[in-house]
Amino acid sequence: MNRPVPIVLLIFVVLLPCSSNIIATYYENDTVHDNYFKGVYADGTILIGVRFKGYPNNTISLRLIYPNGTLNFINNVTIPCNTCDPTKYNPSPLNPNYIIIWYEKSGMIMDWTGNIITSKITQSKCDKFEFVMNERSDRFLIAGYNETSQNILFAEYFINNDGTIGIKAQKNLTFNGVGIKNIIEFKIFLLGDIWGIIYKVDLEEKSEYIYNKKDAFFSLIHNESQNRNLNPSIIKDISFIGVSCISNDINYTCIYVTSYNNTLKLIDINNLTLNNTFNMRSIDLFPFINIYKFESISSTANIIHIIPEIGFLVEVVSNAKTKYLIFNTAEIDYFDTTIKSASGEIIINNNDNDYIGDNLFISNTTVIRAIKRDKSFTYESTDLTTIIPKNNLLNNIHIKQVYPSENDLIEIYTDKMNMTFLNPIDPTIPVYISIYHYHNYEDILRQKFLCTMPFCTISEDSYSLIINLSSNVTFNIPNASYYVEIEDNFVEYKYEIETVPGIKKPKSWNIYTASEYKHPEKDNNDFIIGILRLNPEGTQEFSKLDKNGRNEFFKFMKIDLSKGIPVDDSRIYKVDDIYEHDIVTDSELLLISYRIDLPGENCFNKKSAKEIYDDLNSLIRNDKFITYLDTSNYTKNIDKGYGFQRSCK
Repeated sequence: MNRPVPIVLLIFVVLLPCSSNIIATYYENDTVHDNYFKGVYADGTILIGVRFKGYPNNTISLRLIYPNGTLNFINNVTIPCNTCDPTKYNPSPLNPNYIIIWYEKSGMIMDWTGNIITSKITQSKCDKFEFVMNERSDRFLIAGYNETSQNILFAEYFINNDGTIGIKAQKNLTFNGVGIKNIIEFKIFLLGDIWGIIYKVDLEEKSEYIYNKKDAFFSLIHNESQNRNLNPSIIKDISFIGVSCISNDINYTCIYVTSYNNTLKLIDINNLTLNNTFNMRSIDLFPFINIYKFESISSTANIIHIIPEIGFLVEVVSNAKTKYLIFNTAEIDYFDTTIKSASGEIIINNNDNDYIGDNLFISNTTVIRAIKRDKSFTYESTDLTTIIPKNNLLNNIHIKQVYPSENDLIEIYTDKMNMTFLNPIDPTIPVYISIYHYHNYEDILRQKFLCTMPFCTISEDSYSLIINLSSNVTFNIPNASYYVEIEDNFVEYKYEIETVPGIKKPKSWNIYTASEYKHPEKDNNDFIIGILRLNPEGTQEFSKLDKNGRNEFFKFMKIDLSKGIPVDDSRIYKVDDIYEHDIVTDSELLLISYRIDLPGENCFNKKSAKEIYDDLNSLIRNDKFITYLDTSNYTKNIDKGYGFQRSCK
């Protein structure tokens, strides 16, 4: 029989963070009937299965793409089952260099040369089967349900160095010593050295543990346990199209999709005993109601994938696009109620892809996707490194990084800050951003403003919030410590209904100015005298004070001016106070003159008198944001329009 020879074009590229790259394209001369996109070995070798039109249904061909870019063909592998459904052939990697092919109720193992090691893997005593393996290991697990005995059978196998098959452990399990009746669906997991199982039973068999046909039993089985009993907990409202579990030391974590409202739930399991008992808790991650639709994914597709040593990648479909959500369960405690759930996200246009669902696998932190277009299969890789949520000092896992960070020493008068987010953002209803100077164990407000134009702008790529400080008085002294606080919901995700929590943990976004500062040419005067004026309200309140009250007012006015500038209060002296008639308001207003001296040897602010004068004048004349001077009872009524005017005396 003359069969066309497949034409294969391979393209290899250097991976770039957060970008998709074509790693291989196959053109199969219009003979490809189906593609089995199956996984990656521990050394990075990719396994792909292909079935051609015109070939017998019990034939499959395999492709191995090695890490160095070379390609290995294993053609025309015969499956020893003429009546098996070819769409259910399931080739999978078996480390270090074997391939296991599961077909209906049996399996076979071959090496990379195509040599068949065995074709007799089965659970002959079972009526329902489930096969599972971990791509990173040399083990696999077969579980089955025997309807006659009403038992669940587990058997874990491994590959010996000589290529022979060994059995590590097997169990024949019941439920509290009695049969498990009428299992209609189940899924198993290989979790390190233990096994997991989720199963549903027919509602016709009433049970004190099952109240809803959408609920399921969940059990863990210690493979060293001598106890034959399952000790299940109930998982409420689970959809089997989306469920996956991983192990992390002695803890086990699962993510699943609910069948009722498409909520994504996280389960945490710990304290597994040799009697197969354990503790379990669950929490909602993201509600996907009216946002993501799982209905367009095949009921057999796996939409929750494991990222080794990190957590999960969840694949959802909305408006003909594929969206991946990444959850770092190894590092982030999603049960911490002080942290809002955050996931990294990638949105990929899938309009020209015939594959939706079950078309990817993950190698380390790289996603490799199969894309079918007409006569070709293309394999694209995307590096996930930069979009994996991580804990940070900001206590805000939605944020990737900030500038300035506490590792940056910025110049004084720096007028820009920015925040880079895990996902694209949009503005929300404006909230306040506050910047504080931390000095002598006191928090002094430098600037507070609404996060709206011109203070806040979003970058063109929608990943960054740029904060513009319109005044030069915020970071205005060298060798100083500052921190930033932001109210909740200051931005929201661009592609989903999720607002971002603020930065409210005290002193989490810390900013430091450098100790070196080049002073401008100094004023010839050793000191400067300037005059400020109280507005009508402030003048009226001052006029009501007695002599002691006025002395106290001037005392604390000096202290608050020194904090607001900031400058050592030993450098500020009140010179005089007089009333002056103001034509505009037709009232007598209080003018207060202050002398600013040169810095002493022990002063923390070494600026000249002229620089201090300029800083204070800028602060007073500001009417675009709030400063410490606007919040103090003694300085809040300074006339902004008058400013701090230089005296001729």
